[in-house]
Amino acid sequence: MRLRDLLPLPALLACCSPPPPSGAEDAAVFAERTVVFLLADSIRIETLRAEVAEEEFHGVMDDMMWYRAEAWRWFEEHGIPVVSFDGRPRAG
Repeated sequence: MRLRDLLPLPALLACCSPPPPSGAEDAAVFAERTVVFLLADSIRIETLRAEVAEEEFHGVMDDMMWYRAEAWRWFEEHGIPVVSFDGRPRAG
């Protein structure tokens, strides 16, 4: 499996979450190359659950967790730091 196949999936559910209110929190700042996984917050997960059949929802969630774990493992094996955030925090 290629890295380019893994990268879009962890952010799949987080892409539609509303951004946090301006000034609501400090921005995360990284001094080195870092992989950032944006995890779906509970509101986005419940929205998806309401939009699709229960069986499809569980399939999507299972696939998302598998791809995230595989990507996380690959980055760790290659010495690339990984962090994760719920929702869509500011990053600088």
